[in-house]
Parts: sequence; structure tokens; C-alpha cells
Amino acid sequence: MHRFLFSTTNIIGSVLLGALAMVVFGLYFEESFKFILNVAEQVKGGLLRLPMPTKFHNFVRLFLHESSFVFAFFTIITRILISALYGLVRMALGLSRDF
Repeated sequence: MHRFLFSTTNIIGSVLLGALAMVVFGLYFEESFKFILNVAEQVKGGLLRLPMPTKFHNFVRLFLHESSFVFAFFTIITRILISALYGLVRMALGLSRDF
């Protein structure tokens, strides 16, 4: 039960904190955020240049927008940080790895 609650909380928390981190990062670090958006645009362009059938190119254009890449990036980074913080707290408290 503990694993289920931790996993659910980790996913929901990382999505919410990832969105918050993206907004704060965009407000305070404009140039770095612009760079991240440019990289996301280049990734999407690279996917569109791959030799795929037209139906796959349409799905890439429809579903993989630059903002989706950026949001996924911030969510993954937040999830890694939450897991690392959780591990450090468990290590500091001397708790075992088993749930």
C-alpha cells in the first residue's frame, strides 16, 4: 500500500511541481527558457525530418508540440529531484530500502 501511495503522490506531485517549476523558470530565466524552447523545436523538426509515412508525421505535428517537450522535461527533472530527496530523507532517518 505504501508503494502505491508513494508512486501516486510522486507522479501527481512531480506533474504539479513540474508545471510550477516551468512557470517560475520561464519568468526568472528568460534566456535559458528560450534556449530550452529552441531545443524542443529542433527535436520536433528532427522527428519530422525522419523518413516516416505521412500519417506518422501528422501525429507528430498534432501531438508533439514544443510545449509538450518542455513540460515533459520539467516534469522528469522534478520527479528525479523528488525521488532523490525522498532517498536522502530515508537515508538520514536510517530507514531500510524495503517498504
